[in-house]
Amino acid sequence: CTAMPDMAACESYFNWCDAAVQVAQISLAAGGTSSTLSRYCDGSWDGSGGGHDDHATSRTYLPSMLMYFHQRWSEVVLWREWVPTNQAGYVGTVFAILGFGFVSVALKTGRMVLSITWSRQEAVAAAAAAAAALGDGSGLALRDEEAGSGAMPVAGGSGSPGGTWWLPSSRQMGQSVIKSLLLGLSVTLDYFNMLVAMTFNTGLFVAVVCGYVLGNLLLGHIPDNYAAHFKYRQRQQQQQQQ
Repeated sequence: CTAMPDMAACESYFNWCDAAVQVAQISLAAGGTSSTLSRYCDGSWDGSGGGHDDHATSRTYLPSMLMYFHQRWSEVVLWREWVPTNQAGYVGTVFAILGFGFVSVALKTGRMVLSITWSRQEAVAAAAAAAAALGDGSGLALRDEEAGSGAMPVAGGSGSPGGTWWLPSSRQMGQSVIKSLLLGLSVTLDYFNMLVAMTFNTGLFVAVVCGYVLGNLLLGHIPDNYAAHFKYRQRQQQQQQQ
């Protein structure tokens, strides 16, 4: 009953726990000790009360935490209210955990794509500025080379000039805010998955691993392909200009 509280046969157990709690409360109010029978409900205590003698009822049930790998439908997942108690709820939880890992990988992939885009845009802008300053077409080769390598610009760079080069520009500040938000979301999901794995529930642990595996399987190629596509598009534009 502590593992699968929705079973019909467990109703008498929870009724018995309700009665044990009432007896314990009456005994404590009279200055005595809690009922010795109420200790049999300790495995279902939800921890919401303020003392040792608060025990489970059918309304406050939470499964006990097992510190070894096991398999059961009922498990506390992150929040006290997230407790699947049947097979359907457990399957839904598994898909949610899969989503955590997949979305985390997607956020990291998006952050890499943004970094590639901004780095190459800065390189192209710096090369174009250098070509304009020279007053000839020599900047075309430089622009192609820097756009292909993803090198950070030197002249007219992204940071502040002179002795304050380490300070971010206004453009960099905006980019850093976006990347920091994406990083914060992905780290939050990663820690959620860590806490889920610590339940030692075999199915949920496998869901954590599979979420990351699925994300890398479907999205791992995107940064490399995007970088190659960006370079190809830049070369096409330069050929048209020539």
